[in-house]
Amino acid sequence: GDVKLESAIDFTQAVTVDNNKTLTVDLNKQDVANATDLWDKTPDQWSLFSVRRGSTLTLKGDGEVIAKANDCYAVDVQDGGHLVIEGGHYNGNIHAVYVQKGTAEIKGGTFEVQQKYSAEDPDEYVLNCYDANYINGTAKIIVSGGTFIGFNPGNCKAEDKNGTNFLAPGYASVADGTTADGRVIYKVIQAPTTRSEIINLLSKDGGSICIGSDYEGGAYLSKDGVTASFAISNNAVVTPLQKKSQRSTFNIDGTNLNLFGNGKILGPCNVTDSDEGAIWVQGGSTLNISGNLSIEGGTGGPLNACVIIFNGTTN
Repeated sequence: GDVKLESAIDFTQAVTVDNNKTLTVDLNKQDVANATDLWDKTPDQWSLFSVRRGSTLTLKGDGEVIAKANDCYAVDVQDGGHLVIEGGHYNGNIHAVYVQKGTAEIKGGTFEVQQKYSAEDPDEYVLNCYDANYINGTAKIIVSGGTFIGFNPGNCKAEDKNGTNFLAPGYASVADGTTADGRVIYKVIQAPTTRSEIINLLSKDGGSICIGSDYEGGAYLSKDGVTASFAISNNAVVTPLQKKSQRSTFNIDGTNLNLFGNGKILGPCNVTDSDEGAIWVQGGSTLNISGNLSIEGGTGGPLNACVIIFNGTTN
């Protein structure tokens, strides 16, 4: 069935979804925690939530799922269960989500651990599968969204090897700031491959995309009031369409854009009849630039700028 939490809950045992049942939990901005130890108090009790044997558990909404320090995980999957996480904040010990056998789909939420795996690899196992079942394909983690503290779901040491990638096809994991204690924050966003896909996704409020390879075309964004995010990873280079009439690589007209990553944006060259810039801000837009981007103006025009602000704000 469907459950919507109306108050904080202190779990004295794991909530287990078993025997082909289905449960959806809306955390509804409430706190789920355990004040006393749960770990192995009953057989195979490892977490606050556990989904098993053909059952499906969906966790959604804002809320906190915080395991007692040095005790259990936040959520686990056993014996062929199916977990879907769409929202919430999950803080476990060693692992936030552990899959013994079955599938975990991570579509949203924030994930971290308080008890660390080791001093050398403190946050490398925030998501983790039982190694043998991961190898034979019966334990899976599929990530298409979410925020991860100190853990890169596209390149981690889980499954007993470097370079483990839990990302679904068409998605990328990008560094998006750091915590107060210095841990890198990774955000998973879509990774489109064509100019039309990029413009379509950036025209939707809340749209977030990432490119990880060189891209020609830039984008003209003109959806009033829309706020979107564009990340450039793997030192990719964004260049304008090779047309003399294109005066900018990114033209932001009435749209708010968060631009970040570690790549490079190059401005157009030889536009002799107009000022040119790598980024043109107009229509009251707000442009937020962060990360380690390199933005270079072109050459050969009457004015070659990195950012031209006609009407709007750039931070």
